[in-house]
Amino acid sequence: MSVPQRRYLVNKKGKKKAVVLPIKRYGRLMEDLHDLAIVAERREEETVDGWKRGEVVTSGWPSDEVFP
Repeated sequence: MSVPQRRYLVNKKGKKKAVVLPIKRYGRLMEDLHDLAIVAERREEETVDGWKRGEVVTSGWPSDEVFP
């Protein structure tokens, strides 16, 4: 994926005042920001079923017969 060229709005002195983003990119950034806010709010919550944060859980998953 190529990095999009940055575009700015500048004042009369050439100082950057704003960034121009495609609307899809803006929407994805807002979704990501919302997700991060939820993570921050829930950081101190108790874990479910004693699982530790970051633990990889493999028990209880369907066998290879279901998903070869």
